[in-house]
Amino acid sequence: MHNQLAVELVLQQMSPYSQEEIDSLSTLPAEQLILHLYQHPTIAWNARGQVTADFDIHTTVDKVAHIYRIDGDNVRLQLVKKWLPTAASRHEQPTLWAQRNVNYVEEEKEDEINLQRVVFLLLHPACIEKGALFLLQYAYKATASKITNICKARAMRVLFAIVPDMATLERISQLKVDELWAYLYSLVCVSELDKLRLPQSLATFQNCNKEGLVRGFLKNHRNSPQALRLAVGLSLDQHLYDVEMWGDLLQQMLNLELLSDLQQALISTSYVPQLLKVPRLLQLWQAVLVQPLTDAHAPVTGDMKTSCSNVLTTLSLCPLVVDIDTDSLANHFLRLQLAGHALCCALISGRSSLLVDEIVLKAGIEELLLGVEELSDQGFSLADQAVAYLQEILDSRDTALSP
Repeated sequence: MHNQLAVELVLQQMSPYSQEEIDSLSTLPAEQLILHLYQHPTIAWNARGQVTADFDIHTTVDKVAHIYRIDGDNVRLQLVKKWLPTAASRHEQPTLWAQRNVNYVEEEKEDEINLQRVVFLLLHPACIEKGALFLLQYAYKATASKITNICKARAMRVLFAIVPDMATLERISQLKVDELWAYLYSLVCVSELDKLRLPQSLATFQNCNKEGLVRGFLKNHRNSPQALRLAVGLSLDQHLYDVEMWGDLLQQMLNLELLSDLQQALISTSYVPQLLKVPRLLQLWQAVLVQPLTDAHAPVTGDMKTSCSNVLTTLSLCPLVVDIDTDSLANHFLRLQLAGHALCCALISGRSSLLVDEIVLKAGIEELLLGVEELSDQGFSLADQAVAYLQEILDSRDTALSP
């Protein structure tokens, strides 16, 4: 009873729980209460790439552990062992392919949440170095162990998240950071190959012909989105710039309507001069720019509006922007009542002022100003140029009207 009252007091002082929730939580055994605290929904990545929570869970757990005279660090370690493996790796029996597909999305969400929890657990000041050593031992377990490649990759991801200081990481691991990154890269790649039912050892993958592997994907797995994504990643990482191969790869992504992946691939290859010769490159760029606008409808709000704004960002990164049909894009924006987007689209293209004048005529200065100021607030750099352009029009009108 004394312990329960002490825990109630800690939760009242330290946590955001209601009194009703505290009454219930304080009756739990210590390990279950600590598990519940570390499952708090506010544990998440923040904008700086750090995992945080809305209240000091670590101190709360330390006080609970002290009340019950248990080792809080040991409980944390047991939770790390619980959450580090993926959901798929915890299945006691192999699941059917169809069942795996049904469960895949939910399991991925669960895996990412659990990974956040592991990072948060090991960011406890008393756990960082001990946690780093545990993760290294886990990730470098011998091949004969039951730890899968993807679980080892998760351990390496957590390692880099909890020890951002490279000198400390090298001291703890006794390895160069470049070696650790290379190991993580190989683990990620062989994990993806495992998902494609193409298992390879780390040594086999590291020594294989990467271009031959990519061409194998295009020949034997061309209808697999996962294989195409891996092919793009390997080709970029290994500097494989065969024009014909990339043309086939990008076209197949369009055929499978993998527009988001195609957009990222086009942006990533826009800095590679050799790949400007890819067949039908202009049509590929036009497709990823037009489709989000075609799918949208007025009034545009929420995710749909974000998607439309992303079209402008993508357009600004297009190396073939002078050849893109920006008239069509601008008309789509006007149809969606996004006049500011239409104006910025016209300015990005650098084409004649006829399109700009047409947009000003159709939408009006006031509506355009509201639209481009909203884009400016979102950090879209060209919006400031659009505001200046409209201000010039207003100033010229004032001058013409003045006696």
